[in-house]
Amino acid sequence: MLCLRAGGAVVAGAGVVALLVAGGASAGASGPTAVVFESNGTYVVPSGVGAVAIDAFGAQGGGSVNYCDGSTASPSPTAVPPGTAEGGGLGGRATATIRVTVGQKLVVRVGGAGVDGNCSAATVAAGGANGGGAAGGAGGRPGMCVGSGGGGGASDVRLGGSGLRNRVVVAGGGGGASGKAQEFGGCGGAEPVLGGAGGGTTGGEGGSTKYSQGGFGGTQIGGGKGGVGDSGISGFHGKPGSAGRGGAGANWYGAGGGGGWYGGGGGGHGLSGGGGGGGGSGHVVKDAAGVRLVAGVRKGDGVLTIRPIAATASPTAEPTQDSGSGSGSGSGSAGASGDELAVSGPAGTSRWAGLGVLLVLIGAGAMLLGHRRGTH
Repeated sequence: MLCLRAGGAVVAGAGVVALLVAGGASAGASGPTAVVFESNGTYVVPSGVGAVAIDAFGAQGGGSVNYCDGSTASPSPTAVPPGTAEGGGLGGRATATIRVTVGQKLVVRVGGAGVDGNCSAATVAAGGANGGGAAGGAGGRPGMCVGSGGGGGASDVRLGGSGLRNRVVVAGGGGGASGKAQEFGGCGGAEPVLGGAGGGTTGGEGGSTKYSQGGFGGTQIGGGKGGVGDSGISGFHGKPGSAGRGGAGANWYGAGGGGGWYGGGGGGHGLSGGGGGGGGSGHVVKDAAGVRLVAGVRKGDGVLTIRPIAATASPTAEPTQDSGSGSGSGSGSAGASGDELAVSGPAGTSRWAGLGVLLVLIGAGAMLLGHRRGTH
C-alpha cells in the first residue's frame, strides 16, 4: 500500500484522491485543518464549513522589579538584571463554537504580553498589544526602586467587521505587577505586588499595599475601577479600564490593567510601592455553543486557534483543547499538532493564503499489482 504523509495526516490507498487546502479550506482525508494565530490575521471560512471552534488565550501582564540595597545612592537603571521581573497576572482562556457561512471573514487579534518594569524613571513599561494598559512608570529613593509592569493584551475574534463591537470571543489579558521596595527603616519588605488574573466573566483584582490599592477587574458591563493612591490624592489614582482597553497605572508605581471585553483598572501609587493592575474580562456571544471562560492560565504572549467544522457536523463540538494551557505554558503555539498550521507574517500580521496541495494517487494499486505479477 502506498502511504503519503501530509501535514501530519496519513493519506493511504490506491485510487484515492485527497484535496488538502492550507488553512482548513476543505475537509479531506485528513479532516478539517486547525489554524494557529500567534499574531494578528484574518481567517476566511472555506467551502463545506458551517461552524468554527475557537480557542483563545489572553496575554500575561508585565512583571515588576523591586530593588533595595540599603545604600544612600540612587540605583542604576540596570541595577536589576533582565529577566528577574515577576508577578504579572496570567492571561485568560475563552473557548466557543460559533456558526459561520462560507466566505465570511473572521478578524483575529492576538494579545501581547505587557512589558516588564525597570528602574529607569525615564522608561515607562508599555501595555501589551490589543488593549494592555501602560504602567505609571518607575521611581525610587536612595538605595531602592520600584518598576511596575504594563498590562497584558486580550486575544479575540471579530465577525462582521473589525471594530470592538464586532468581537464574538474574547480572552482577557492579565494585569501588570507592581511592588514595594522597602518598609520604614530597612529593606525587609521588598517583594512584588501581583497583577490580577485575566479572563473569566470578571477579571481578577490587582494586589494592594498599605498605601496603594490595586486596580479592579473588568466585568461584562464595564471597565474595572482604578486603584486609589496614597492619602487619596487624585494624581496617585490608577485610571479605569474601558471597552477593550486596560487603564494606565498611576504615576509612579501603579501597574497597568489588562485588556479584555472590558479592561482592568490601573493600580494606584503609594509610599514605597504601588498597586497591581486589574485583569481584563473574557466574553463570548450568547448564541455560541461549548462556551468556556477560564481565568489566569496563560504565560507570555497570547495565542488563538480556529478549527473548522464541516457543515454536516454538530455545531456543539468541543473546541481543540490545549494540553499545556492548564499550566500556563508560554510556548508559541497552544496545542499545535500535526494537522495544525502556524500562521505568521511580518510586522505583526498573519498572512492567509488558500494554497492547495492536490495529491492524486490514481492507479497506485494497479501499479503495485503489475509489479507483483512481473516478479512471478
